[in-house]
Amino acid sequence: MKNRLLLLAAVSLFAAGCSKNGPADMRVVRITASAETSPDSRSQIGEISSGELFMEWSVGDRIGVFGGSASNAVMANTATVPSYQAVFQGEIGLSDVPAYAYYPYDETVTDISSVSVFIPQDQEYVNVTSVSEYDVKASVSISQTSENEYVMRLRQMASMLRFEVDIDEVEGVSPDEKVMSITLESTGDPITGEWLYSLTDLDAGLRMASETSVSNALNLTFYHTPEVPDIITAYAVVAPGSHKDRDFSISIRTDRHEISFVTRSLSDFNAGKFLTFPLNASVLQNNDAVVTQL
Repeated sequence: MKNRLLLLAAVSLFAAGCSKNGPADMRVVRITASAETSPDSRSQIGEISSGELFMEWSVGDRIGVFGGSASNAVMANTATVPSYQAVFQGEIGLSDVPAYAYYPYDETVTDISSVSVFIPQDQEYVNVTSVSEYDVKASVSISQTSENEYVMRLRQMASMLRFEVDIDEVEGVSPDEKVMSITLESTGDPITGEWLYSLTDLDAGLRMASETSVSNALNLTFYHTPEVPDIITAYAVVAPGSHKDRDFSISIRTDRHEISFVTRSLSDFNAGKFLTFPLNASVLQNNDAVVTQL
């Protein structure tokens, strides 16, 4: 199950009575979120034995909640340090029952059928937690377990790419060079830009906000610029789409060279899964990669 992202958030909502600082008809709600495959994790990509990726909730993360008169009620992570578990807290009406939730929070969302998503063309990779910055989740269901407690399942709406870079044996590239970035362009569906989705129909997936708001390109920049002998594993977030049997133009840029080649995809980009791109000397040679001095 290497290419599968499994996610479940167990959510408990506790009514803390009327807010002492807010209107009398409001109550404070706390939402505790964790993952399906590991109760102590935000989400997991892959199995523990085959290169999983665990993602932490960040300080200041926020979700939006709809239900009853609650329209995009904001709830913020109360943690003071990054953690695999998060408790979100906010106010909703006394009679409101949470029905839908999404992450990350966007104050401009007013319609549950048009939740906006921005997947940037230019992404920066610092470490494995970088993926969290571009994460997109939505509630599959919210079930009541007791008077003021609920369980919510969240679905990953985006797809991910895993780049495995090992170019130390590529002819023409020196060991003291720094790896700066990876660029990918697809002849299939767009992969980055502005998107929309409906909380009432998650199976429909992401749809383009407009034809001019999306791109077929991804630029992944390395913050720490690893050296060529390093074996690099990096992740990027993209929109799901049709890419099987379509061509990808890929380039790896160092501080002195650009390695470019064209390859054909064997798979589509699917929500909640990641596709691995092995970028090593053998793959580059088999795809007639060209090394150009900058």
